[in-house]
Amino acid sequence: MKKLFVLTLIATGLSLSAQKKKDDIVYYDDANVKHSKFGIALITNPNFSDRRLINNETPEGGDFLLTNNRAIGSFQLNYGIDIIYSLGSALDISVGFGHGGISYKVEDVLVNDYESQPGDTTTFVANFTNSARWYTIPFKFNFNTSINDIWDLEVVPAIQVNLPYEYTSEVKPVNSMIQEYTYDGADDLNSPTFTVGLSLGGTYKFADNWGLIVRGNVSYMLNALIEQPNYPRETTLSFGIDLGLKYSF
Repeated sequence: MKKLFVLTLIATGLSLSAQKKKDDIVYYDDANVKHSKFGIALITNPNFSDRRLINNETPEGGDFLLTNNRAIGSFQLNYGIDIIYSLGSALDISVGFGHGGISYKVEDVLVNDYESQPGDTTTFVANFTNSARWYTIPFKFNFNTSINDIWDLEVVPAIQVNLPYEYTSEVKPVNSMIQEYTYDGADDLNSPTFTVGLSLGGTYKFADNWGLIVRGNVSYMLNALIEQPNYPRETTLSFGIDLGLKYSF
């Protein structure tokens, strides 16, 4: 009987010991906690871009006259990379580098004093297909709040510095014997130009350090691409989507 009592005590002790080990609390030291506030994001921006005239001004007696101020925009694909720093739980700032551009068509342009042959000038109507390209340096302010464990809602105002390097116009005369030609306006570009924008959307956190960015955006260039007395003061307006992949260190 005494042996049975002793065996019962030993079994009970082993059972309690095993249960205690199973419920042990694990403590983490500083080596297990991430302190980095930095992140990086790769962004693509498919968008529809259009031309605007500042104050609807067109030159009188210049190289050409816009008889129709309206333009036909087109779809573009801009892209870039952002370096992100977290200022707090609800605000991130970032600076980046990327590439942007625009393409649009203007119909029924009156071209003045075109020299088709040496000493022979003429005026004719043509359709212009213009395109411009620039490098971008965006500064973004990401105001965000967590909806749940996997979704962050974001409002992102931005200021962007543009460094234009290319501007061309394909000139196609209408009902004229003059041959098509291309105007290169790279030397007349206004650099830098500045763009303001606003994006609304969120980030889907599909892993511990990874997120998928989906945001709608609108942006407007503040100053003219070409600032010449005899040239229209053209700027840009774009609507698009930011799609990106974000990694938090």
